[in-house]
Amino acid sequence: MRKNIVLGLHVAAPDNATEPNPQPEPLAIRAEAIRSSLWSLSEGDGMPWPMFESDRKPVHILRLLHAAGRLVAPLATGEDVEEGRTWEQLRSTLLELDLLGDLAELPNGYWLPAPLRAVPLDGGSRWLLIGGQPSRTLPTLKAELRTSGATRLLRRNPQTLGLGLPIQSLRDWKGEPEEQLEPWTSGVMKRCHLLPYDGSDQFEAYVPTTGSRWVERFDGLENGRFLLRLNGKRGFREYSIGEINRGRLIATGSLDTGLGDVQRLTLGLDSSAGKPRRVTIDEAAGLLRLRMPLSLPQAEYRLIRALGRDEAVSKDRHYPRYWKIPKEHSETVISALRGLGLAIERSNLSAISK
Repeated sequence: MRKNIVLGLHVAAPDNATEPNPQPEPLAIRAEAIRSSLWSLSEGDGMPWPMFESDRKPVHILRLLHAAGRLVAPLATGEDVEEGRTWEQLRSTLLELDLLGDLAELPNGYWLPAPLRAVPLDGGSRWLLIGGQPSRTLPTLKAELRTSGATRLLRRNPQTLGLGLPIQSLRDWKGEPEEQLEPWTSGVMKRCHLLPYDGSDQFEAYVPTTGSRWVERFDGLENGRFLLRLNGKRGFREYSIGEINRGRLIATGSLDTGLGDVQRLTLGLDSSAGKPRRVTIDEAAGLLRLRMPLSLPQAEYRLIRALGRDEAVSKDRHYPRYWKIPKEHSETVISALRGLGLAIERSNLSAISK
């Protein structure tokens, strides 16, 4: 085997490979260019940011992307050479790293590298390497480090590699509530403080047993608390909890989901009503392929985004979405989906084409 190093990323190539210098995929290169640029630019004797135990100084996004662009430019080919496209791609990659937790966004367009830590996956057989320290500064990890898009993965427990990396639990990294779905859902609905309502806003109520799941007419609904939605201008939606009695909305209160979000709450209401949403999976050719007819809660979206690839099968609609996940992560992903109360159906999705 021979290895090619680009920004500290190692790619193994078979001895009979026809490509003399195999390269990491473009997204991995852009991600590492941003990590390297931010790491270098944030060095110095700046005042510590209160959230971090370091003396690194925040870097403005414009300075960061210009520096990363200079690293990426010699490796870009074809249409990626266009300055506008490269800038757009780097900004998109920056947001991807923010989602992973590699970087931390500060007020007024400033960024800092997030602390380096490891997150166990697949029962501890693989690990996410999370944090803003670039790969080139981690020589001990080079043989075990692999990339999947912007994500960095370790094939061994980092504690066996002589590094004192902090370990962050998968649940904590995802930002997932501690409670299981249905108890969490019940708690969100019950703890909301309601005040009498006598307004005229046209709310919709979430009712899992109906076809559309959102209804405008409240007559015929059982008395109790419901998740409400108010559609505002420009597509903005406001959510709250309301009490309906004899077909009338009599009280409302602000929604507090804690670590969760509205999407998790709707899935919890679906599960409690015995009306789970369905996800189709196909395990073939070393991949777990998912058909997602709905948006995921932020925690599970972070996990699937880190481990898989989104297949854009239609330019006209956002859902359903199709994801490709390496089969070694099947157990982790399926467990997360089941934790959302989703009904999993197995099918052959190989006929899907872009």
